[in-house]
Amino acid sequence: MVGIFALGLCWIQPFVSAIRCNPGHPRRPFFNWVHRCIGVIAMILATTTVCIAADHFVGIWPHRVAQIILSLMPIMLLIILSVLFLFLDKFVDVNELNFQKIHRIRQLIVYVGVTAMAGITITLSVFVGIGA
Repeated sequence: MVGIFALGLCWIQPFVSAIRCNPGHPRRPFFNWVHRCIGVIAMILATTTVCIAADHFVGIWPHRVAQIILSLMPIMLLIILSVLFLFLDKFVDVNELNFQKIHRIRQLIVYVGVTAMAGITITLSVFVGIGA
């Protein structure tokens, strides 16, 4: 059931972003926090689902420590990336001179996060599949 809620929140995200207000609108910070919270909650629920599923595969995958570490890595990565983005928002002044540079840094952080999540997902899937 937890996975269904996570999936539902993931499906809601594109529709929420489709109705966002302009960047200069006074309610834009509210939108940003709502959008961010939905994403973080979906990620927490998805990680919880992975941990529950990994717990049910104990007979197939006997390496309990590796299972727990790989199951909890996505949430740790999410927390680290969230703190990094909050740091960028709070302490880095964005102006016309450094806008492109900050945008590229943010893109790089997102790409690294997505690549790491995909790697963790593939590793978990392979370990469960081969029963390692």
